[in-house]
Amino acid sequence: MKMTVLGSGGWIPTSARQTSCYLVTSGTDALILDAGTGVGTLHIDPSVLDGVEKVTVALSHFHLDHLIGLAFVSVRWLADREVTIAGPGAMSYGCPTRSIVEGRLLDAPLQTASPLASARWAELGRDRLSFAGHEVQVWEQTRHAMPSIGFRIGDHLAYCTDTEFDPQTIRHVAGVTTLLHEAWEPTDAERGHTSGEEAATIAVEAGVSRLVLTHGHPLPGVPERTAAAAHRLFPATVSATDGAALQL
Repeated sequence: MKMTVLGSGGWIPTSARQTSCYLVTSGTDALILDAGTGVGTLHIDPSVLDGVEKVTVALSHFHLDHLIGLAFVSVRWLADREVTIAGPGAMSYGCPTRSIVEGRLLDAPLQTASPLASARWAELGRDRLSFAGHEVQVWEQTRHAMPSIGFRIGDHLAYCTDTEFDPQTIRHVAGVTTLLHEAWEPTDAERGHTSGEEAATIAVEAGVSRLVLTHGHPLPGVPERTAAAAHRLFPATVSATDGAALQL
């Protein structure tokens, strides 16, 4: 199983970071965690998906830095692949995911037709989501302006973004090999987000093997200071960087 970082930033893209998008591949299956501007990489270099027959896009929530990439989807990389888009519309917002996504991105005047018309739509927390022989576990994170979803794929990977520090996370990610967790600022992160120190605390308490920081702040120097703060508490910390590939 391999994870390729397509977008490691939060809020707005910069010259160094596209916004949140992680491609996890195993055999002929691909799981895309969040669909920020990093999705554009798949249009520029569709060879990233060579050998993939089935693509599942799992959305943590509907803020645009995690969603806008669905407007970039093209037949160039969809090809004849089976595509499923899963989100927390019903689980967290009482509205179908498809209605939310199409209402924000895929209706006129933005678009009148979309390559996603043939996609299958699924609801996190209701429809079973599996990847590489593992059922993808999901849970709701309510400590954010818009509730978000945490994900876990067996003992390989857990992904938690757009949430304040939450002790409940420790239970959900306990023992996972790679924890991909947001870290917005070194300490005292703004409301709705986690600091580097707090992400490291979760990693320590959960007994994970590796902490990968995501949702990097767009201001120069902040991600580096955030990573340093986390590293002091949990040395097995790295920052996600666009284009990086990690074996899981």
